[in-house]
Amino acid sequence: KKGSGELESEVIEEIRYEGYGPNGLAIIVETATDNHNRTAADVRSTFGKYGGNMGATGSVGFMFDRKGVLYYPLSAADADTMFEAALEVGAENCESDEEMHEITTALEDYATVRDGLSEQYGDAEEAALKWVPQTLAPLNAAQTESAMKLIEMLDDLDDVQEVATNGDFDEAALEALAG
Repeated sequence: KKGSGELESEVIEEIRYEGYGPNGLAIIVETATDNHNRTAADVRSTFGKYGGNMGATGSVGFMFDRKGVLYYPLSAADADTMFEAALEVGAENCESDEEMHEITTALEDYATVRDGLSEQYGDAEEAALKWVPQTLAPLNAAQTESAMKLIEMLDDLDDVQEVATNGDFDEAALEALAG
């Protein structure tokens, strides 16, 4: 019945996989799947094929915090104004660079901060709940290249929604990989 389309009660599960990439890089893979066995096999196989290994639940999760992250363009406000506005609506921090304002919030304050900033500056360019590493693991150019192969292959799997790492990637290697 399922193959003929008669069975419509497909259950989609959200499953988190954790593991290590090359050079001890911690990786969290979030998936949404209707077939837990297929997805687990795909993720495990990809880890193994590209120099990593899948760990048990909780093996790397303790190295990350779940946070709300919002991105606004610099044209929305100057750095000081955005910082003050973000803190007023309950954000933990606001960092600005030459391209964007990045606002981070506690998980429970995400909706309040998103809505408060939206009232003042319109919708964020990107707003999502993300796994934010507590500390970064520095990688040289060769390590960055091998880690990015694994991350890209994991991200290309059909059921994968998000891939988070604690990698502090070599900028020159990332630019070379980008083309």
